[in-house]
Amino acid sequence: MRNSLQFAVLIALFAAASQARSFDAASVKAIPETVGWPPRAGYWVEPKIEDPQRFRALSQLSSLIEFAWGVRDFQLLGGPAWIRETRVRFEVQAMAAQPSNLAQFRQMLQALLAERFNLKKHRESGEIPVYALVIGKNGPKLQPAEGEYAQNSNGSVDIGKGIFRGIGIPMSTLVRILTENMERPVVDQTNLTGRYDFTLHFDQSSLPDWRLGPALFSLMQDLGLKLEPQKASFEMLVIDSVDRPSEN
Repeated sequence: MRNSLQFAVLIALFAAASQARSFDAASVKAIPETVGWPPRAGYWVEPKIEDPQRFRALSQLSSLIEFAWGVRDFQLLGGPAWIRETRVRFEVQAMAAQPSNLAQFRQMLQALLAERFNLKKHRESGEIPVYALVIGKNGPKLQPAEGEYAQNSNGSVDIGKGIFRGIGIPMSTLVRILTENMERPVVDQTNLTGRYDFTLHFDQSSLPDWRLGPALFSLMQDLGLKLEPQKASFEMLVIDSVDRPSEN
């Protein structure tokens, strides 16, 4: 009798855990490509937790997948071209039954993507070329952030007209910007944990396209940092199959 009771309790706990991994209510809607590009205000929202019970995104499917499994863009492999196409966007609004943390939101989004997009995937490890962001021999020259960006923020980044400006950004944000502008991923090996301000100047006329590219090697030196070529192992998320979503 006692064993039966314990088994019943375990079944109930498992069922409760399974329910906790699903949104209480969720809406998925494809945005017509006729909306145009670049997106107007209100037509691009990176996946985000708006409050402890509410998730929202208006982006391409690849961004939703990366948020759900906590991977960066270079760790996402396979799948049809449309999942990364910026003109193919989906609006997702979802509500959790109770206040949830980041890990729980990710689990719920994983379940939603499997249900609505019929997403199937697997993980595998791979070694790829990267740049390691390290501290230069004379030490960092970063200015600690002040004011509203000094805490609890990803900061603000502005690139254009020969200026690369960061306000209150942590190393994670800088690494993301570097990765977007380089031909290979950038990994943080600085061990810097603060938020920083900087303003860098570069000759925009010498760049072949919108990316900063090679200019970043000298710009990082101005910050007392250095980009070193290395190889690193990452766990990749491989898309086996995915369909256009079943809406609401």
